[in-house]
Amino acid sequence: MAIWQYTCILIPLRNFENNYIKFLQQEKTDYRKETHYFWNNFSLSKSVVSEKIDLNISKYKSENENRIYWKGDSDNFEDNDCEIQSNNDFITEFTIRFDLRNAKNVKKFIDLLLEISIENQLKFMNLKYEFFNAEKNLLIEDIKNSNGMKFLENPEEFLTSLSQS
Repeated sequence: MAIWQYTCILIPLRNFENNYIKFLQQEKTDYRKETHYFWNNFSLSKSVVSEKIDLNISKYKSENENRIYWKGDSDNFEDNDCEIQSNNDFITEFTIRFDLRNAKNVKKFIDLLLEISIENQLKFMNLKYEFFNAEKNLLIEDIKNSNGMKFLENPEEFLTSLSQS
């Protein structure tokens, strides 16, 4: 994951509270907690979402029975990627990362995330495990507060803050 990317994990709204308890009960991990708990009792076909991702991340795509992965064109400041994990045809985890170095790209992915989320009754989770509804103002605010944006605004200050932690 590049520092200039923003990561958004999509999760279903349905049964959020019940599934959130299972999510919290996970053991600590070196990377991040699993989000498949949120997809219990929720059926969203990976093919429904895959078509939209294909239109927005088209440099590279790898697919097998339980995983689809897309990678964008990092040479053109479109260092976007997406991963969908599934069980049969149904999504069990869904993560999108997109490049913050290109304003047109950021707008495209804000629109994409909102469209997918609203159509499929999903909400967002960031890497700090903060959950928020699929609302444009909330998503933009989270992007502004992300490490990726802090790095792009002032790389030296951001790296100095890491060494002081």
